[in-house]
Amino acid sequence: MSEYIRGRVRGLSLDFFDTLVTVDCDRPSMAALLQSLGFRCTDVMESIWNTHGFDGQETPSHFSEPNYLSWRRANLAQLASCSGVPMHLIDEVVEKLEDNDLSWTVKAKPGAVELIDFTIARRIPTVICSNWDYDLGDYLRQAGLPDSFPCVISSFVGVRKPATRIFDEAARQLQLPSHAILHVGDSAEADVVGSLRAGMQAGYLSNGQSTLTLPSSLVVVFPSLYSVLDYLQSRFSC
Repeated sequence: MSEYIRGRVRGLSLDFFDTLVTVDCDRPSMAALLQSLGFRCTDVMESIWNTHGFDGQETPSHFSEPNYLSWRRANLAQLASCSGVPMHLIDEVVEKLEDNDLSWTVKAKPGAVELIDFTIARRIPTVICSNWDYDLGDYLRQAGLPDSFPCVISSFVGVRKPATRIFDEAARQLQLPSHAILHVGDSAEADVVGSLRAGMQAGYLSNGQSTLTLPSSLVVVFPSLYSVLDYLQSRFSC
């Protein structure tokens, strides 16, 4: 069993979406796009075949055969078919869904730039650990964040948070024992549960929402990224 020591933070793991960044220019949901094309689809139907529905599971990776994008296209094809898209239009509609998914942009959340600048200045080993379909480079640049950080992305590892293997890979990238790493994210399930199971220290970015029903010995609740920065400053002060 991993040793759990509160306060001895030597490295940092950060979730990406709704932690470091948020939506800048949004796009319609898959359900809304299918509805606009005249097909029947609901948010619940979308959630069955969207990648979020596979959280905690093994998936193909971008390097496997078949690869991640082929697997994802097959899921989108199932969504389109169940929404009433005729067979001869499936490929066309899947392409529209993919183009739509790539059309949105992100921006840095308040405190993200300052937090990243601090980790660089203090040379704190830091990794981004994210459930994400694509390479993060373009999205980091959109948000004005450095794109040189090591990134552990579910679609490249082939497993989605809260499965522990993705957190184990983050620890391997940082070359640190899991108990010395603080993982911070906005999802109680994917980030808090996953990092605790992996033996990391857990930080919950509440984003103004209600706090967790977990003791402070298990999880540190951060109302904003500025509070994450304050927490780290108290541990890495000269």
